[in-house]
Parts: sequence; C-alpha cells; structure tokens
Amino acid sequence: MSLPQIYEGTRPYVFVSYAHADGEKIFPVFQKLISEYSYRLWYDSGLHSGDDWSQKLTSKIENATAFVVFLSPNSITSRHVISEISIAFAHENIKVIPIWLTKPVKLPTNLTYYLSFTQHAFANAKNDPTVDEMVFELDRVIPDSTRDISKIENGVLCSCEDGIHDLILPEEVTEISDGVCKNKKYLNTVVFTGNLRKIGKEAFRNCTALKNITIPRGVKYLGDSAFRDCVGIEELVIENEIELGERAFENCRQLKNVKLPSDLKEIYSGLFNSCKSLTHISLPNELVAIGDNAFGSCDRLEELNIPMSVARIDDSAFVGCSSLRQIDILEGVYKIGKNVFKDCIGLKSINISANLVKIDTGSLRGCISLESIQVNPRNKYYKSYEGVLFNKNKSKLICYPPVKNNEVYEIPDSVSEIDDWAFSDCRNLKEVIIPDSVQRIGEGAFFHCEQLEKVVIPYSVDSIDDTAFRGCSNLKEVYIQSKTIKDLGWGIFYGCSNDLVVYYCSDIVKKYCQNQIFKSEEFKCDEV
Repeated sequence: MSLPQIYEGTRPYVFVSYAHADGEKIFPVFQKLISEYSYRLWYDSGLHSGDDWSQKLTSKIENATAFVVFLSPNSITSRHVISEISIAFAHENIKVIPIWLTKPVKLPTNLTYYLSFTQHAFANAKNDPTVDEMVFELDRVIPDSTRDISKIENGVLCSCEDGIHDLILPEEVTEISDGVCKNKKYLNTVVFTGNLRKIGKEAFRNCTALKNITIPRGVKYLGDSAFRDCVGIEELVIENEIELGERAFENCRQLKNVKLPSDLKEIYSGLFNSCKSLTHISLPNELVAIGDNAFGSCDRLEELNIPMSVARIDDSAFVGCSSLRQIDILEGVYKIGKNVFKDCIGLKSINISANLVKIDTGSLRGCISLESIQVNPRNKYYKSYEGVLFNKNKSKLICYPPVKNNEVYEIPDSVSEIDDWAFSDCRNLKEVIIPDSVQRIGEGAFFHCEQLEKVVIPYSVDSIDDTAFRGCSNLKEVYIQSKTIKDLGWGIFYGCSNDLVVYYCSDIVKKYCQNQIFKSEEFKCDEV
C-alpha cells in the first residue's frame, strides 16, 4: 500500500500521532485529507535511516499548528504515542485533537491525565467510525491554516476557497489581489505577515465573521472597500502610515476600537461611514484632511477632537452623527465642505476658529439642537452676532440656530442674501422680518419652520430658490411685494398649511401659484 504524501515545508501543518499497527485503517483517512481537502500532514513514516528520531520528532511536534492523535487499543499502549502526546500538551499554542479510531475503551492513567480536558471525537460511539465519518469530523476541527486552500503566484494571493475559516499568510505573500476573499462568510481570522505590502480593493469585503484586524507596518496600500460590510469587526489596528482606499471600513457596524497611526495624513472618502458602534476615535496628530462622508452616519460617535493639523473637512464628513454634542473648529481648518454636520441632531454648539476661510452651503442643516454659533473675532471671513452666523460684513445670513428662543427675529438690514437652509428647522420662530435689503432667499431657507404663520417678502427680492418655505405647516399668509421677481424655484410652499394664501403684485407669482395649485390673491404692495 503506497503511503500518502508527507508534508515537508515551512507552512502550518498537522502532526499525526498513531500506532503503526493501525496504519491500514488510518492511511485512507490521510489520503482523503490530503488529496480531497488539501491538508498538510506530517507523520513519523517520514523519518529516514540515520535520523535522530527523538530530536526530529520533537521538532516536528513543536512546530505543528495542530496535533491529531488516533486513539485505539494499539495506540494507547504505545510508548511512542504517549511520548508524542506529552510533548504536544507541553505547548499551549498547539491544538490537540484526539479521535477514536475504534469503539472507545478505557484509557490508561497516564493518558487520562493528558486527555481529560480535551473533547474526544467519537467518545460515545457504539461502533468503529468509518473513514468518511473520521474525515468529516477532522475537517470540522483542524485549523484552515494547515490547508492549501489558497492560490499564490509570484507572491500574490490570487484565490481562496469559499469555506475558509482562517487565513494565515505565508511569508512569501507580498500582495493580496482584488476581491480575493470577498464574501467568505466563514472567515473569522486573518493574520498578515511582515512582508505584505498591498491589500487590493474589496479583498475582504462582506467577510461578516471577522472580528479583529491588524494591518502591519509593511503594508503601504489598502484598496477601496477592502473591508467594507465586514459587519462583525470590533477592533482595528493600523500600525503605520498607509494609503487608505475609499470606504475601506464602511458599514463595519460593530467596530468599537480604532487605532490609527500617528503619522496618517488623510482619512479618505467614506472610510468609516456607517460604523454605527463607534463612540470615539483618536485622530492622528499629523492628519491634514478628512474626506467626504468619512464618518457619515456614525450615530454613536459622541466625542471628536479635531487635531490642529487638519486643514480641510470635506463634504458630508460627519453627516448624521447624531450623538455629537459640540464641535470646535481649530485654527488649522480653513475649509468646511457642504453638509459636513448635516443632521447632527445632538449638536448644541459650534466654535469657529480665526482661520476658517470657507464654510459651504448646508453645513449645519438639520442640526435641530443647535443653540449658538461662536466665531473667533479675528476671523476675516465670518462673524457671529447674537449667536447667528454671518459672513464678515453681514451681507449674508448663513445659519440661525434652530433652538434660539426668539419667536420674532428681525434680520439686520445689512443682509442681501439669506443663505440656503439658513433658518431650516427653527421651530420657535413665529415671525421673521425680512428687510428690503434682501435680494435672494436661498434653497430651503425656511424649511420646516413649523410655527411660522406670516411672511412678508419685500419688493427687493428677485429670487426665491427651491423649497424655501417647504414644511412650514402653519404658514397661512405670504405677501410677495416684488413686481419684478425673476426666479421662483420648485416646491417653495410644499407642505405648508392648506389655508395658505399667497398675495402677489406680479403676474409671474400669479402664474406660479396657478401652476402649483395654491390659493392666491392680488394685492396692492403698499397694503402690508
């Protein structure tokens, strides 16, 4: 009978202990495990004449990942098998797997000592297990790292088997190709080596059983969506500066602990988007930019300290971070993109530094708990007046905090433009006095101002943008004094009171109301 192939190499393998008298029963099990399941096995028929039996055997056991011992009346009385078991149990990192080759018999005292804390396969069997039964059981419990279930070409991991449970990369691997382990639902452990340099895009996407990930120092590039949708990951450690692809950890919903390298320069788009268990994160001291949607919908993120090094916060970076309470925009930040803090419903205050140059439209939209906005007086582009955010010369009203207690607010007569979403969700306001200096009312400017009952839009206004008064459910009277208004946007009065009447002086407004099926009446402009 030809013997199954014995593994001689440096990759993880299984040491098999057995009595030679049982070889005829065991070798078919070996053969199936090797040929059909790709396990790497070593057993003592690999010794050659002249070998130092004791030294080599000990070395092979100590370097094994798993130790399988076939128990039978022959093996439990074999001094060699007993010696091998004692060596294996002396090393805690070796997984010991006892399996009954025959119907179980009483173990001698010395073996009972070693094996009493280990579950034996077929310990309650009424009959001798078959070859297929033993192979099935061993395939369940032997670590995947001892199998050739991956294809490696020129140092690149090219493929992995669907049933893989753990992936321990050999030293030869320097790159993981795109999508190589995508959707491997049983994969729960990944160990990267120090020689790895690149992890491709979507390499581990939707590997839902992964728990902990450490990206070692040698890795220079992590591809787009590399661990996206790995909903079980709880801890992430990145040991050194790395180019992180977009959405690399998006939707890792159990991610709680993140350690980023101190010299990381940029957090790319969507990197931690929808990481809903993330409560805090220490941003690197050398961080320069926070990308689009980087922390979007991290709705448990309570604390955020933006380092002095950060110069740019891109669009929607913290959109939907509903647990944030306060944001301090430090001296280094010169630009805040669109919708950066949109729908941060817990945000109560924001402090803007002296160096901020640009805060884009809608950055504070949906911050329904916002009480005040403070701007450093040295800022050359913005100012805060009574907690309301304006540009420096107060020609543009940018944001009125929704929780301000005023029922009536008179816009300063320096204002020529009410910015997009400027008064959105201001639910205490019953009246806003718009001066005749205002020329433009921006998109959603008074969106969802539920208490607003009456608005007079002065003759100076020549454009009202989309959804400007949408959702103002108590708005019953709107007077548009302008006879030369040029632009009326889409859905300006959608969601307003059913009793709303729009009073007009212009045929353009009249036609708009007819098209939108709103009640309207002509009036003389000097009547209001």
